Amino acid sequence: MAFVLSKIKYLNTECSGKDSKIKITTIGFADPRPLSKAAKYIGMPIDDARFDFKVNPGDVMNNELLSELRAFFTAKEIENLLSNYKEYYENYDRIIWEVVGKGIDQSDEIDNKYKRRVYINVSLER
Repeated sequence: MAFVLSKIKYLNTECSGKDSKIKITTIGFADPRPLSKAAKYIGMPIDDARFDFKVNPGDVMNNELLSELRAFFTAKEIENLLSNYKEYYENYDRIIWEVVGKGIDQSDEIDNKYKRRVYINVSLER
C-alpha cells in the first residue's frame, strides 16, 4: 500500500500535471490443470463498472474466467485497503483500474502452484 499511495501522492506534485492519472492493473493467471467441463460460476453476480468486470452465476467456469476472477478480487482488495486513506478519495477520479485475465500459464519452468498468481502494475498515465 505504501508504494501505491506514494504514486497517488505523486499526482499532486508540480511535476505530474493536472491531467495525469494513476493506472492500477491486476493481471491474473491460472495453472494448466483443466476444470470440469460442467463447472459453473456459483458466486454472487458481479457487475462492477469501475473495474469493467461482469460475471453471472451459471457462467462457464474455466481457467480463463478463473484468472479474471483472481485479478478482479485482488483489485477489489487493493481498493478496499486504499479506502482507508484520504489520498485515495481525493484522487478517486484520477485512478484507472484495469483487470486482466491472462488465462493459463503454460511455462514449463515453474511448478503449477506458482502459476496461480496475480501481477500488479502501477503506472502513470498522461
